[in-house]
Amino acid sequence: VLRLQRVRSRAGVPVAHLVGQVRLDLAPGLEDADFAQRRLFDVLETDHGLVIVSGRRTFDAVLAGPENAELLDIDPAAPLLHLEQLTRLGDGTPVELSQVWLRSDRLRISSELTRS
Repeated sequence: VLRLQRVRSRAGVPVAHLVGQVRLDLAPGLEDADFAQRRLFDVLETDHGLVIVSGRRTFDAVLAGPENAELLDIDPAAPLLHLEQLTRLGDGTPVELSQVWLRSDRLRISSELTRS
């Protein structure tokens, strides 16, 4: 498993802390990718031929805590929106599990759904 930790910023302000775990047995050599220049899903699909087709997202509200407070430059008691995402391939194989902590004072989340 490869563990990726990133902090995303908007206008120079940190707004999201992401921690993902990706299966290396499905993408050997993934640890050598330059994630400063490329997105994870792009590397998985383009370089490793994986087809990501679904994901399950679960949202809840949490307190920042010490690590998120430091990374996001907020008070440890500040509320964050927490997202857990499990991403799967076409056959249902899980490929990535991620945890994302979002500053809801700096971001809005929107979602569009389509029925088929």
